[in-house]
Amino acid sequence: MRLSRIINISLLVLFALPQACRADDREQLPKVLEVLKSVRSMTTYGYHYQVKNIYPGNQEQTISGDACIDLPRKMLWEKGAYSTTILTDKWYYKAEHEQQLVSVIYLPGQDKEAQLGSLYAALSLNSAFLQDSTIERYGKILSFSVQHNIVSVKMKFRNLPALDTYELVFDLARNLPVSILVRTFYAGFGGNTVQEIRCSRFRKEIPADCFSVQPYFEIKSGAVALKQYKNYKRHIEL
Repeated sequence: MRLSRIINISLLVLFALPQACRADDREQLPKVLEVLKSVRSMTTYGYHYQVKNIYPGNQEQTISGDACIDLPRKMLWEKGAYSTTILTDKWYYKAEHEQQLVSVIYLPGQDKEAQLGSLYAALSLNSAFLQDSTIERYGKILSFSVQHNIVSVKMKFRNLPALDTYELVFDLARNLPVSILVRTFYAGFGGNTVQEIRCSRFRKEIPADCFSVQPYFEIKSGAVALKQYKNYKRHIEL
């Protein structure tokens, strides 16, 4: 990011800071902005996630799982209670447990970007609300602190449908987030549904076999032979 860009964002966010913000707190703002930049520049990492949906009437549903992502190679792995997803340069695999459906698609020759691009946005921290232009246009820092090696920041997004708040705790010593909490809401019949996505347990080192499809299926005589969920319905494209 160019220095002029950082200064531009700094000025905009400064005007959005609480009026009671102290001068010495304002001096920490460049460090906060650099942390936001560090998160957006992450390319290969693993993390644990928990998604909580709060429906009208205070009914709740919580889903948790783990994910690994390699943005340069556009590869990902995600496993939760309801599904397992793997995306590599050759294969797209997904087991959906509620539907009892396994999809296996051989990607060479397919329009990978058009068909599966939404998966990157869904599992990547580099999604739209973290882009510089969105922070610049809609972001407002509600609070932040810098204590030793831990930077905490809470942001609210004005006039941006669905996205409500973004909370980040970042470890400068490890150069990794401690946790990220994104709160969204969706209008529906009977009231709003609130969704809270919390990511934690970040790591840069991911297993070499994280993106391997070998535990799930193999190709025998030109056909897909499932190693898991053998009784599920199948959607195969080779």
